[in-house]
Amino acid sequence: MQISDQALKNILVGKSNPQFNFLALKILITRLKMTAAKDPQLSGFSTYKKEVVQLLQSNMSLPSVQKDVKIMMGVN
Repeated sequence: MQISDQALKNILVGKSNPQFNFLALKILITRLKMTAAKDPQLSGFSTYKKEVVQLLQSNMSLPSVQKDVKIMMGVN
């Protein structure tokens, strides 16, 4: 799965606020946004991205996750 680093960074810093369907992803993104607020340089970005990718990959069979992946890939 290929998620753009810039797209995820935009989500984490609040430049983009897509409405996700998968509850676990909503919770994870909320937690990562709070963490990123304390880490303005996003020094832990690779860890943040790894968490998001692992969550999505392990639940790819769910229609809501498939929709969210498309949403995330469309974020600029």
